[in-house]
Amino acid sequence: NVETFIGSYEQIASSEIVNPKTKFYDFGVSAGTSLNRFSKLENTDFEWINTLALFKKINKYTVYNGALELSTKLKIEDGKENEALNQLYLPNFITWDERDDAVNTTHGIYAQTGVTPVWDIKEAKVAFIDYQWIVKGYYTFKHSVPVTLALKYEGQFIDVKERELLPDDERLFLGGGSDMRGFSFQSIDADSNGGVHSNVVSAETRFRFTDTIGMVGFYDVGFLNEYVDLDLELALDKKWYSAAGLGFRYYTSFFPIRLDVALPIKVFDVETNDYQIYISIGQSY
Repeated sequence: NVETFIGSYEQIASSEIVNPKTKFYDFGVSAGTSLNRFSKLENTDFEWINTLALFKKINKYTVYNGALELSTKLKIEDGKENEALNQLYLPNFITWDERDDAVNTTHGIYAQTGVTPVWDIKEAKVAFIDYQWIVKGYYTFKHSVPVTLALKYEGQFIDVKERELLPDDERLFLGGGSDMRGFSFQSIDADSNGGVHSNVVSAETRFRFTDTIGMVGFYDVGFLNEYVDLDLELALDKKWYSAAGLGFRYYTSFFPIRLDVALPIKVFDVETNDYQIYISIGQSY
């Protein structure tokens, strides 16, 4: 499996080998390598990652994924190369998936949570710990025009002593077709330096008029902090960015084609356009 991604600030080339017949204590095994370039902030980071992963299906709906990833980062600052940063990532994720269709879901629940400790090889200590979670739910009301209500909540926080100790490509940003529609890609950036704590809630109402034509109304709301704060009352007082919009869906026999137009509502100090247009394959979530 070979994949590439080309974005405004990040470019990725990766390959993965999965052999379902290879087993290690009843775990499936895969191996991969990737080369990434990240240039969102003032510096440019290059990263080479080699991965050995294990996965196991626990029951009909639940899968465990773990990995050992060796990362070598090279930062170019003011045209000069800094010393390479070697880190060991140990991601562990549990996924619950009872959706009726992973590409175009109408019923079901999807949930995933994970923790990734990161070990600094040179310093011989834990550099930071990354916590992530996501929950998605879907329900379809069967009328003459089927209506699907789709909800998503996702969050992430990084336990690190100081934000400045976190590599640029590990810092959190919001904005774009995958989280906060209506905002330019990664334009929500926590004082231009990236954040360490984010939460995003999205809601969609999907109307299926015919076998091939549909419309969507959506609303996205989220926040990004430069520090971790798990106090719910304080979190509700933060800058919650929001956007809303309408979308068109053309359903093929394999996947829907998505066209979304989103308008930012609460922008605070973020510089963004009056609207954003997204065209892609598949539902937004």
